[in-house]
Amino acid sequence: TTSPQMLRDMLLRLLSDDRAVPPTPKALSEQRSAVCQEFIKPLLAAHLMAVRCNLKEQGAASDLVAKISVSLCRYCAEFPVDRAFHEAGLDCKAASMINMAFFFLNRFLDIADAIEDPDNAAIDNTDFLDTDIPSPYDLDMPDECALSGTQIEEIRDWVLGWSMDQSVQQRVDMRPCDKCRTNIYAAALVCPNDKCRHQYEPCAVTGFPVVKKSRIECSSCHAACNREDWNNWVQVFKACPWCSTPQNAQY
Repeated sequence: TTSPQMLRDMLLRLLSDDRAVPPTPKALSEQRSAVCQEFIKPLLAAHLMAVRCNLKEQGAASDLVAKISVSLCRYCAEFPVDRAFHEAGLDCKAASMINMAFFFLNRFLDIADAIEDPDNAAIDNTDFLDTDIPSPYDLDMPDECALSGTQIEEIRDWVLGWSMDQSVQQRVDMRPCDKCRTNIYAAALVCPNDKCRHQYEPCAVTGFPVVKKSRIECSSCHAACNREDWNNWVQVFKACPWCSTPQNAQY
């Protein structure tokens, strides 16, 4: 068992009082108990890491892995922030999501530079204001970067190449909000429009928001997923990613 899986299982047992069928991520996030408030984000981060480990072990769909790594940036206060953006960038690159790879690896370089020289760190957070990714100014920076100087320079070369490529834009994928139809960051669980603030459930496979037109749920625990991501997962693992009961594809 991977260490994210062990941590995830331990936290889920803690928050679900050892019930046979665990409460959904939505139900847990709505609980007001101090223990739920404290551990829901570490649980969701560990869950997504465990799902990603399982997918990578099976050599499964690179787009699912990329979505998970993008969602994990939302929880970058729970594990080293440089790792969060590095993994999101690399996994987007592997899935040919080059605009997103450019976006996240550029942020990784900003963070790596800030770790290297904290006194002169100036990270521009403008591009992230309408996302639910924490500001680097609200996070504790690691004492040292997870990558070597050579690895960082290789990423710097990629980012420089993309910056000179007219076909690549440093921007995140967008989608219309289910409620107000404003164009918003594709991975946001909350609409940033102040007049809307519509909240989404996280998909139990990818952590992406579950949108109305593709919402399905596990027949046992009722955890919500986006249909395509659920079907891609179930084809490989034959079980719900949240409660592990045997499940089938849903069309």
